[in-house]
Amino acid sequence: MAGLRYLALTEAQWGRLLERDALPPALAVARLAGGDATDERLRAWSGRFVPAGGEPLHMYGTLEAGK
Repeated sequence: MAGLRYLALTEAQWGRLLERDALPPALAVARLAGGDATDERLRAWSGRFVPAGGEPLHMYGTLEAGK
């Protein structure tokens, strides 16, 4: 998984990966898959990827092909 740039997992799967401190070093995009991803849940979940005092970047929506 060393070159993995995008990963979509459920909240439980992310929890297991983070507990093992096993995030892929090249990961650029992390997606919370499954369930209802409310703003509150996304903020709590994404905060686990940010160094102390930092702010996570949130983007919502879809990308269209060719743009």
